[in-house]
Formats: sequence, C-alpha cells, structure tokens
Amino acid sequence: MKNFLAFLLSLFYLVSCDSIGSSKVKNLVDLTPKLEVEDPKQPLFSTGKKDPFKEKTSHSYKISNKAIIAEPAIAKGVMYNVDKQGFVNAFSLKEKKILWSKNISGSEVDKYFHSGGILFSDDKLYITYGSRNLVIMDALTGNEIIRKEFPDILRSKPVMVDDKLLLVQTTSNQLVAYNVKNSKLLWMHEGGIEIISSKNQIHPIIHNGKVLVSYSSGEVVYIDATNGSELWRYNLSNSELGLPNFEPYVIITKPIISGDFTYFATSNGKIIKLNLNNGQEVWTKIAEDIQSMILHDNNLIITNNARQIALLSVTNGKVQWVGDLISTKERMSKKPKTVSFLNPFVVKNGNIYTINVIASNGELYQFTTNDSGELPKEAHISLVDKNIKYYWISCCNGIIHMILDRKVRF
Repeated sequence: MKNFLAFLLSLFYLVSCDSIGSSKVKNLVDLTPKLEVEDPKQPLFSTGKKDPFKEKTSHSYKISNKAIIAEPAIAKGVMYNVDKQGFVNAFSLKEKKILWSKNISGSEVDKYFHSGGILFSDDKLYITYGSRNLVIMDALTGNEIIRKEFPDILRSKPVMVDDKLLLVQTTSNQLVAYNVKNSKLLWMHEGGIEIISSKNQIHPIIHNGKVLVSYSSGEVVYIDATNGSELWRYNLSNSELGLPNFEPYVIITKPIISGDFTYFATSNGKIIKLNLNNGQEVWTKIAEDIQSMILHDNNLIITNNARQIALLSVTNGKVQWVGDLISTKERMSKKPKTVSFLNPFVVKNGNIYTINVIASNGELYQFTTNDSGELPKEAHISLVDKNIKYYWISCCNGIIHMILDRKVRF
C-alpha cells in the first residue's frame, strides 16, 4: 500500500512540474541569433519609388491553373510564368486575361516540378523547369521552337550574355554556354564535386561580359562569359577547394554588383563583400538565416529569420540600424510564427522615406523616417494578401503587381 501511495505522489509531482520554468516553446524565430546595432547612423537615402500603395482598390486575376515555380518574366505588357505541371502561361496585363497556355513537360515521367526559371529575350522565352531540358518558345504564340537536353537537371533561370550567348547551370555544378543562333554548346565550366545539391539555386549573374556563379561545392567563381576562362575562385566553406561537402554552402540571396564589388549572403551564416577585380574579401559579417537583401542609395538592407530588418554599412559591414518585422504582441507570444520576407523597397514622399517589406503572413511592414531622418524600431503594420511570392512595380505607372501561386493582384 505504501509503495502504491508513493507511486501516486510521484505522478502528482511530475504533473505539477509542468508549470515549472518557461512555457514558451522556442522555434526558428527565437533560435536565429539577433542582429545588434554596432555603429548607429541615420540612413542616407536620396531616391525612392512613388508610393505604390496609394491606390487601395485592386483586383486579382488568374495567371495559372497550378502553382508557379519561378519568378515570372514580364515584357511588352505580358507576364510569362511556368507552373508545377510544366505549363507555360502568357497573361496580358492590359487585357487582364491569359493569352495562351502550353504544356512543355513532354515525355517527362515526373509531371510535378518544383523549381526552374523563365527568361524573355528577343521575343523568345527560354525556360527551365527542373528537368534536363531547356525549352525555347515563341513569346507571341507559345509555339515551341526547340528544346535542348543538357548533362544534368536545370533548376535555375537561364541568363543571356548577348544576342546569341545563353548560360545555364546544372545541379551537378556545370555552367554551360549555349549558342542560341546555331544550337551549339560553346564551352562548359565545372565546379568541385557535388554530394548534396541545393533545391533552390541562385542563377548566375552577368556583369560586363563576365559571370558570377555559385556552386554547391562551396565555390563562388568569376568567369569570362565569352570563352569560359576562370578569373578567380572564392571558397565559402572551410574545407579544401575541390573536395566534396556534405552540406551545400551556397549563395542564398541574389548577388548585388555595384562598381567593383559584389555583396551576397550565404547558407553558412555570412554576408560577404568581395572585390570583383581579384576575388579578395573586403569584409565578412556573421549574420544567420538572411532571407532578402538589397542595396539602396549605398545602404545594404537585409531581413532575417529572427524577423528583423537591418541596415549595414557597405564600407565595413557594421549594423547601423535594426527594426522589428513583428508586432510587440506577437513577439511576446509563446510561439511567434516564422515568416518569409520579399526584398525590401524604399518609397520617397518629399524628404520622407519609407522602407517597405511584404511578408508571407499577409502583413506589410513600413518604417518611415521622422523629421530628423531617423528610422523607428517598430513598424507600421497593415494587411495585404497572404503568401505573396513575388512583386513587380511598373516603371511606367508605378503600379505594384503582387504575385501569388496562381494569381496576380494589381
């Protein structure tokens, strides 16, 4: 009997222990190291877009029957996209309807695709969709012109060097130059041995006849795009160049090129500035889980998984300002939600500037400078559509187009 009572008491003690300590469950928002201000300075903004949110009335239109897998290409008043079942769709922004829809999946066994890219050039579309094929289509009619099979799967967007030279990158660290005029392969550059590939690849960046490419082997390589010769190579990982990595160290934000320098964030928690002339590191900033990054008026603006936005000095990488991409109420909740952030953009109204960040939770965060030019830590939060994947602001009329899985709102 005594043993039975002791057993009951132990159960009671264990149940009562549930209230001991913090009841807050840590998630990615809590676990991501937060950035702290190191060198407080006011942002030196001088330019900005017209406010695209002034017009409150907007409508949504279907651009695809299935979820799109890549950022649409927009040219001559038409938005082109590729979806997860291999359909390419052309949507007229003027007529607000789908002009044509074509299936390019062909004889692929797997009819569901997860990544790819679409490029408009010279009235043609160049499309990858997570297969070995590059498909070239007539942008006006959607008719297929040719498809070219490459050594391995293509997940990133093709890029055009000039009117005839196209570059594609495979998942096995090959950068291939393709002549679109005669359908011949011109050269191929290969990175180190790849063990694990990254699902989402940042497409190569063209600059003055050269190309910056990130391989899953942890290498960033600068190449002469005309002949494939290597100019320099930078290693993101600590292992020796050419040796296999069991964790893909890659660039995770589209590299920014300004003057003789490039800036990018990496999957191993760094923001790096390199000199394009020699590949030498100018500075490195430890910053975990960066989601988006832009350069505006010499201000490097970033967002991260800790639900922060920050301004970094382009000179030394030091943090000059930090804002919260979360309400005070949600920050104090037991489990703040993880959110994805699109690239920030700056709006100008006289001498007042506003940094705008669109989030996947359907919130728009706005940080507006005061009369002294200072940015607040807390954002003004308003509602937009949830799960916006991309946005495009027209240079002609300033209208913002918010692109979801299957629809566009403007």
